[in-house]
Amino acid sequence: MENDRMEVISINRQNDVLFKYVFGRDVMKDVLASFLTAVLEMPILAEELTFLNRDLDRDSVIDKGGSLDILVARSAHHERMNIEMQCQNQKGLTERILCYTCEKFSEPLKKGQPYTMLDKQICIVIVNFNFFEWEDPNKYHGVFQVREKDEPVVFSKQIEIHTLELKKMPQKEEYTNLLEWWIIYFCNTQGEMMEQIAIREPMIQKAINAEMIFRQDEQEWNAYLLIERGRMERECAIDSARNEGIEKGIEKGIEKGRTESIKLATMNFLAMNMKLEDIAQAFKLSVNELKKIIES
Repeated sequence: MENDRMEVISINRQNDVLFKYVFGRDVMKDVLASFLTAVLEMPILAEELTFLNRDLDRDSVIDKGGSLDILVARSAHHERMNIEMQCQNQKGLTERILCYTCEKFSEPLKKGQPYTMLDKQICIVIVNFNFFEWEDPNKYHGVFQVREKDEPVVFSKQIEIHTLELKKMPQKEEYTNLLEWWIIYFCNTQGEMMEQIAIREPMIQKAINAEMIFRQDEQEWNAYLLIERGRMERECAIDSARNEGIEKGIEKGIEKGRTESIKLATMNFLAMNMKLEDIAQAFKLSVNELKKIIES
């Protein structure tokens, strides 16, 4: 997000380890509840939420570049939610999200239990790239359900997928609602704007305070740095491959242009009754090389 009042801070709030630390612990349930309230547009209370243990080896996930998402239940309302941060638009991402959401939807059902006991599954994916093309250029929050194609009839309300595209947040002088404030937070904003938002929303201030404690936790900080190094290495590799491809494209274009010029000049020289051997010598080519150019 480019704005003279928005600057990148020295900690990346899109990092999976920090994201889990700020939103995925019992002492931070009220922070998560504030974020869920903003996304789902209904009041969510911290005491309604229960974190679900995924039994994942974090070090293994970090090594493989996986995602440390947050699973939480709102049992009294028969809802289960999965919240994750996704910084790369990987191939098959939409299929993975759908597969994982459906898997989590059916997972709690025990043998012999009726399907009506299945809790609603809500998936919230925060992405740092342009995910979809909307008719509204300012749209950044997508809500997907299972619907009829031509009529506004919902097949089932039991599966719902939300996408938040950070890069599509419109630039404003002032942001006025809770969801905008959380998006600004995830965009790694600091300075006066972040301070004003933190005053308006105490849970965002609590999230910022948690970041300071996070820095002092050696184990968490080292895990954070591992992910950051991996991200930077991937970005450098992508940039290097892109630049190499551009250079090769330029070289190929130059060579093609040179070949076409030689071919055109040769045809003109032949029309002037010049010998092929003399033309080849002028271009510092063998006769066979020049013939291949003419025939190409």
